[in-house]
Amino acid sequence: MILNTGLLPISTGVACISYGSNAYPNIASFYEHSAIINPCQNNVWNQNQVTRSYGYMQQIRAKTETDTASIATLIRYTDTATVPFLAHAITIDTHLPFRKGENNKLGLSEKTPKILSNYINGFAYTDSILGIFLDKFKQDSVLQNSIILITGDHTILNNENLTSLRNYAKENELEFDGQNYVPLIIYSPDFKKSTFIDEVTYQMDIFPTILPLINEEDYFFKGFGVNLLDSAARHSRYYSENTAYTISEKIIRNDYISQINGSDDD
Repeated sequence: MILNTGLLPISTGVACISYGSNAYPNIASFYEHSAIINPCQNNVWNQNQVTRSYGYMQQIRAKTETDTASIATLIRYTDTATVPFLAHAITIDTHLPFRKGENNKLGLSEKTPKILSNYINGFAYTDSILGIFLDKFKQDSVLQNSIILITGDHTILNNENLTSLRNYAKENELEFDGQNYVPLIIYSPDFKKSTFIDEVTYQMDIFPTILPLINEEDYFFKGFGVNLLDSAARHSRYYSENTAYTISEKIIRNDYISQINGSDDD
């Protein structure tokens, strides 16, 4: 929801289930062709409803609940979609219990805690699957002129797992500061050089960062974060995290977007 609508989760309950039929600000409505690639084989997150509520034209089910199937489906969609298009592919294997980590392909030490071994190997697996898509990206002129965004929906390790990972990193002389992070990688053909932002940012910053990249900075809703490419904005936030959550909750519970979309004074 944060990525697609710029809104934040409600404090209790699940917005996509309790308020799935709401009207939402969204990025998908800017495109005539758009799809969510979903590897989940049932409607766990009310995806049949929110696909439409988030502005997508269709939901495409991957054949199996694996990252391999999800990325393969994404590639097939990009091969046939009419430009311009938006595709949102969901990965699943890096979620607990890290099902793809069992093979231990990295040859980790037997002393490595089981959950940690599965975690590291699981992410190595997903990295390799994303690599298949990025290899195609390098050869596809359409994709080379597209914006590619890779991110995660939430952190995953509890304090016990973090302690195990911290100890493992120390024993193996690896850099790790012991904290949970969500990855955010953005590619745009407009970027002339690589930039690494080494400061506190939020998932709510993704929506306002995307809007100017797709020439929609005048959209009526900018989200509650800031454009991460604007250094001045990063250091002068208008909304605190707590304020953003409070206002977002009121918008969702009152279906406020429906009200303003139906107003003559919109």
